[in-house]
Amino acid sequence: MEKGTVQQRCGEMLKHSILFLISASAALAQLPTAKPIPRVQAVPLPHHITSFQLDGRELTAMHFDPQDMRPFWYPIRASKDVSLTRMGHPHDPLTHSHHNSVWVTHNMVNGLDFWG
Repeated sequence: MEKGTVQQRCGEMLKHSILFLISASAALAQLPTAKPIPRVQAVPLPHHITSFQLDGRELTAMHFDPQDMRPFWYPIRASKDVSLTRMGHPHDPLTHSHHNSVWVTHNMVNGLDFWG
């Protein structure tokens, strides 16, 4: 083999390698980037619950089981998972066990009774 031929082949391989890298880089640049996860999310959970999260940490959960008297939010958390509400505490009055954490009700909305 002649010396010039080996150098020519190496030069051709180098040219092809550079062209391949440029083409591959251009193809990769065309790929869609992943969308960032939203800071605030409503995450559906089993048993008629939706978790409301900020940066992946649950702030509250809405419970809307048809067997409950009305929808309610429990727990409601402050920073560092400090709960601002309680449910089923031993010192809660027995006659008001239906007061589940935080709930909103109104007598009549569009002809429907949301009070009781």
